[in-house]
Amino acid sequence: MSRRLFMTVALVLLGVFLATLPGLAGCAKEEEAEVREIVIGYEGDWTGPAASGAEEYGGAFLDYFRMIGEENPIPGVKLKVVTYDTRSDYSRIPIGYVWLKGQGMDVFYAPSPADVEINAARLAEDEIPAFGTTSLESVRNDEWCFWVFDTFEAQTEAVLKWILDTWEGEEKPKIGLAGWIGLSTTAGPERGLDLYRAAHPDDFEYAGAQKAPLGSVVWAVEVDRLMDCDYIFQGCVGAGIPSFIKEARLRGYEGKIVSCNPLAGFWNLARQAAPADLLYDVYHVHSMPWTTDYPFATEARELGLKYHSQDWVDNAMQQSSYTAGAIFGPFIAEIIRNAVEEVGAENVDSAAIRDAAESFELDLTAKGFGNVWRLSPDNHVCCTTYMMFEWDVEQEKWVGITDWYSL
Repeated sequence: MSRRLFMTVALVLLGVFLATLPGLAGCAKEEEAEVREIVIGYEGDWTGPAASGAEEYGGAFLDYFRMIGEENPIPGVKLKVVTYDTRSDYSRIPIGYVWLKGQGMDVFYAPSPADVEINAARLAEDEIPAFGTTSLESVRNDEWCFWVFDTFEAQTEAVLKWILDTWEGEEKPKIGLAGWIGLSTTAGPERGLDLYRAAHPDDFEYAGAQKAPLGSVVWAVEVDRLMDCDYIFQGCVGAGIPSFIKEARLRGYEGKIVSCNPLAGFWNLARQAAPADLLYDVYHVHSMPWTTDYPFATEARELGLKYHSQDWVDNAMQQSSYTAGAIFGPFIAEIIRNAVEEVGAENVDSAAIRDAAESFELDLTAKGFGNVWRLSPDNHVCCTTYMMFEWDVEQEKWVGITDWYSL
């Protein structure tokens, strides 16, 4: 073949190839269009009082969805997480919701139940399902709200059940509460104590709730007023937890300090801020088998090691925050997967996800959880069993001190 003929043929072939490119590009776009993107709006405190836990529970949440995309994608669906920082400032909660909605949010998620409660009317109006950590009574079975853990009121009753079942004093126990004004982790246990007292007025003596301004780390007045309690509920997050424990112990309080599940999520702060010998007789209730002797915790550790250093994971696993984020991820992802299986990726929307949530069932008992998760129109809470944990000063770790129990 002559050089001239060769060049002519080459140019013709090149022209044919270029002519097909728009068609190929169009096919790629059509293929891409077939993938349904579902936007999960994450609203929570990233830089405020709860920031030390958010790095881990928020980080695990993002880690899980990254892992899903890489290793176990939902056919026909791409999951995208968009975050908004409330800084635990409740005035930012509705602003954050509007911003997330503007980002195309299909699903709303919040670590703090206050975000879900404040946005409940908007969620119903926009028909966007919300998934949360610990519920509040006001929205426990709301049509558009679903939860991993039961209410702070229920958790408080679970702690009281343990107290009363194990109490050996001649007089009835004296119980008080310390927390921050306006915070859901304080308000929930306070309501729980009030509800229980109304139903069982003679079971314990109540010293009342002593509350400091949000973010305060000075507890002299509150500790003095609760000094003669046998048990003090701690209702703070972040630095409020270690500052209260340290001040109470240094001022001579020798009773027990108890809490709902948030305390364990900020425990590394307590270990850093308070001498080890002051951290005795501290207890919390949880519905998640988060400590290292449960298979679920092993899986959470493995997730962490995919994206973080060994040292980072070892430190994170000293408290419950990372494992919490590692369970909220699959809670949402598997509900979306079920919705896709039921209606098809091309038809999945917020309403389909809500419907899938209301019939969701997941058995995690082999991983250490105390009950099978079964959601229904009459029950929007997954975990309804409890275990008490104690900080073991000698072993420097949390240990379960009860079996799983129900109310």
